[in-house]
Amino acid sequence: MSLYQYDKTQVLGTVGRNAEMRFMPNGDAVTKFSVAVDRSYKPKDGDVIKRTIWYSVQVFGKFAETCANIQKGDKVFCEGELQADWATGAPRIWQDKESASKCSFELTAQVVRFLSPKRETVQDNSQDS
Repeated sequence: MSLYQYDKTQVLGTVGRNAEMRFMPNGDAVTKFSVAVDRSYKPKDGDVIKRTIWYSVQVFGKFAETCANIQKGDKVFCEGELQADWATGAPRIWQDKESASKCSFELTAQVVRFLSPKRETVQDNSQDS
């Protein structure tokens, strides 16, 4: 087995839901949000087919607090480690409420770049009399 191994995944897409931040029992912040990556292709004998791959992204530590401002529709670039089911090495698989099999691609990001223009903030321009 080689001493050199590397596991990095890069995702550039659109945020699908607002970021949610919470704190772990030790006080560290963790922020989670989803990112959609659209792919499309056109078979020789048909119309364009669009596929969307969803990634569940989580960020830990101080940077998680910065990522808490990510909103649905933002464009982001994320880089980190893809989390797998330790028993199988495959994406995590679970059953939904209707007992249908679902799977998720989960990314623990060490890098998140905000690609959307900065949102305007409301400023208080009132003057005290």
